[in-house]
Amino acid sequence: MSKIVVVDDSYAELQLIEGCLKAANYTVVSFPNTEKLEDKVASEKPDLIVMDVVMPGR
Repeated sequence: MSKIVVVDDSYAELQLIEGCLKAANYTVVSFPNTEKLEDKVASEKPDLIVMDVVMPGR
């Protein structure tokens, strides 16, 4: 099963994307910010990262 990391500062959008992907039988790891993203990506080794490109401070 493919693993997808989702990053979005909007809780509603994060939940929507996560729900859709889980319904399609993907393993989903989600984050509301990028604070620990680099460490988690190194350990989780996702197949895909879906990320909000307009996040505060980035």
